[in-house]
Amino acid sequence: MPKNSYIWNINNPNQPEVTLEPTSPLCCMQWHHKIQSVIAGGSYNGSVCVYDLRDGNSSGTIKPQVTSVLEKSHHDPVYDVTWLTGSRAGNEFFSCSTDGRVLWWDMREMSAPTDVLTLRDSNDPEGKIYGGTSLCYNQDAHPHKFLVGSE
Repeated sequence: MPKNSYIWNINNPNQPEVTLEPTSPLCCMQWHHKIQSVIAGGSYNGSVCVYDLRDGNSSGTIKPQVTSVLEKSHHDPVYDVTWLTGSRAGNEFFSCSTDGRVLWWDMREMSAPTDVLTLRDSNDPEGKIYGGTSLCYNQDAHPHKFLVGSE
């Protein structure tokens, strides 16, 4: 499985503008809502990472600025990441995976998630865990609610 991901410029479709070199293939990415050079990514091995496009070398290759500790990350591939638009510093994002957890991250300290939510039916707390495949967050709708799509 190829590991690199690419960012293309539609004005130059013959060659990628930026090459991202993750430690594991990326399943998802999302641009930061305020800082145009920052991207959060979710990997096939369950880790999440943050790229800053200003850190690239002359060949346009960029390694993650920070990556989560694998033992504290998801146990399945990360299928979506999204930035929290309501945080003051703008450093927080969250991720979902088919391991049935939503993890909150602060890009300044990625040694462990800041919070964890297990996707279970609230009527059956010991029951089935649902794998998350997509996330949606809109602070204007409600600052403390988000939507998770499941398998």
